[in-house]
Amino acid sequence: MSEVYSIIREDDLYYTSHYRVKYHALDDPIYFFAECSINPDTREPNSYYYLELFFSVGLYGNREHLIGLYFGDCSLGKEELDYEIRSYIISQLDGVFPDLIRHYLKKEALMENWLDSMDGAENERC
Repeated sequence: MSEVYSIIREDDLYYTSHYRVKYHALDDPIYFFAECSINPDTREPNSYYYLELFFSVGLYGNREHLIGLYFGDCSLGKEELDYEIRSYIISQLDGVFPDLIRHYLKKEALMENWLDSMDGAENERC
C-alpha cells in the first residue's frame, strides 16, 4: 500500500484559523473555520489568496461551507490576513445568516433523530 500513495504535509501553503462568535439569539457559540491558501493561478489583482469559510454551532461538529473567495496581494502579513478574514466573517453575519443558522440547527437535529432511530432499529433486531 505505501508504494501507491505518497502523503506530503504542506502546512506552509495554508493558513487556518478558528473564531468563536456569540450571537444573542443562541445559547451556544458559533464557530468559524477559515482556511486560507495561496492562489496558484493569480492573474487578477486582489486574488493572491483563496479563503474558504465554514461554520458550526455549539457541540455540533459538522462544518457547513459558507463562502469561498479570492482576495489580497502577496504583501499581506499574518496580522493583515487575520484582519481580512475577520472582516469577511463580519460581512457574513448580516442579512440571511440567522436563517442559515436556523437551517443548520434543524438539519443537525434531524440527523440526530434519524441516527437515534437507526440505533433503536438495530437494537430491536438483536
